[in-house]
This record gives sequence, C-alpha cells and structure tokens, in this order.
Amino acid sequence: MVEELSERIWLKGYRRLGYFPKLKDPPDAVVEPVRDVLNFPASVAAEVDAVRTAKRQRDLVRKRLGVEYSAAQARGIAEGDRTGRPG
Repeated sequence: MVEELSERIWLKGYRRLGYFPKLKDPPDAVVEPVRDVLNFPASVAAEVDAVRTAKRQRDLVRKRLGVEYSAAQARGIAEGDRTGRPG
C-alpha cells in the first residue's frame, strides 16, 4: 500500500509540477485525495524506504508519462541553462 500511494503521489505531482515532489513531508492536500481514491486508511503514509525503490517508481512514472530523463540536461537546467546544455 505504501509503495502504491507513493507512486501515485509522484505521478500526480509530476503531472502538475513537472518534477517529483519530496515524499518526506508531502502536503495533506495532495496525499488525502490520492489516499481516498485508493481507499487506503489514513494510517498509510507516503514514503519510500529504499533508494532503489524510489528510483524504480520514478522510472515507472516517467515511462507512463512518456518522459525521458537526461541527467546532463537536468544538470544544465539546474545550472541556469534553459536549453539543458551543461556548462
């Protein structure tokens, strides 16, 4: 249940924000509607225990949305180059 909730929150977050929100402390306004749709009890929290699980879930969301991840392009954007070219 926890993994499914986390994956769905990432899917919703990526669709709306264009990036994966942190699961450390997601807003209740995001978690509660997703939890309700999945019919999960309020005790189920959105969290990921392992780095590999988080990577796999993000990869699944990208695949579902048809998004390709490029570390070089992401680094370029983070450095202020909107084209995504590093350096």
